[in-house]
Amino acid sequence: MRRRIQAQRQKLDVNVVELSKTCGVPVGHIVDFENGLRDLGVDKIQKLSAALGMPIAITMKDVISQNTDKAGDTTYDELRLQGLELNRAFVDVKDVTLRRDIVLLVHAISKQEKHMSEDEIKHARLKLEQLVAALRQSTKNG
Repeated sequence: MRRRIQAQRQKLDVNVVELSKTCGVPVGHIVDFENGLRDLGVDKIQKLSAALGMPIAITMKDVISQNTDKAGDTTYDELRLQGLELNRAFVDVKDVTLRRDIVLLVHAISKQEKHMSEDEIKHARLKLEQLVAALRQSTKNG
């Protein structure tokens, strides 16, 4: 992954200062990451990938398939399929504001999950299940 990002940056003839300005990841973090001195979270990897025009699935393939970093027990293929399923459902949402809210919800969950206890995660999952059930019910009645 480090090599892919560094190779793409060099291929595009972008220095670390320019990349940092483009994606908002500090220069020192990029340098240390490329030199193997620092690991970056998925959020920063996504920012680097986007700034370099690299699909995140390609960038993260090694990490996800080895079940390291934040991927947990999810294999690359499972994550890819879940991402496709999420994207297919997302594009069917016609309301722009609702789509923005969905993105904000996913961002909030991804940032908070690492700070949550198992009980808090179970509680959040239950609340989401209740929301989904209520939406399904209103669709049947609607």
